[in-house]
Amino acid sequence: MGLDVSESPIVYPPLGENKSKPFKREGDKDILKLGFCGLIMQSKGLHVLIEALRVAKNANIPFKLDIAGKTFSAKYRQELEKYCEENNLSEKINWLGFVEPEKLTKFYESIDILVFPSLYPESFGMVVAEAMYHEVLPISSGVGGAFEVITHNINGLLIRPNDSHDLYNKIEWCYKERTKREKMAKK
Repeated sequence: MGLDVSESPIVYPPLGENKSKPFKREGDKDILKLGFCGLIMQSKGLHVLIEALRVAKNANIPFKLDIAGKTFSAKYRQELEKYCEENNLSEKINWLGFVEPEKLTKFYESIDILVFPSLYPESFGMVVAEAMYHEVLPISSGVGGAFEVITHNINGLLIRPNDSHDLYNKIEWCYKERTKREKMAKK
């Protein structure tokens, strides 16, 4: 609108109470536990993640993916489910549906990595910040508000938008470099 906002502060929404103890990760440490949280629609880039996981499966990287989110586009979800079935991914993917806000802590405690592969800039979404609050490493395309909270290779990983190969490379690194990944997640 032509207004100078260079001196205006940015005030982010609150994330909740201060942590009093470390968060617990659940489950098998030999399996890379990934999560996606958001509306099930093409612009969120879930297909980019699923394409990267097809490559990870073929490379024998053990993983599971929990998808939390309401279906916005039924056709898009059907296409994703068909792709998963055709590529033998269905048993590795859990469609949780909408997760109530009071149950999100359990979701975050069940994953190692949150993948946020949005294709188009969007406002500051709480998903990346919530994951970081719970010591979950974010991998994001960094379009829009997510870019403001992730510093690549410091407290998260950035990928090129709509690039499943780049995302696969980051997933592979996370699997092979568990100790480095966990240290990064704590930042």
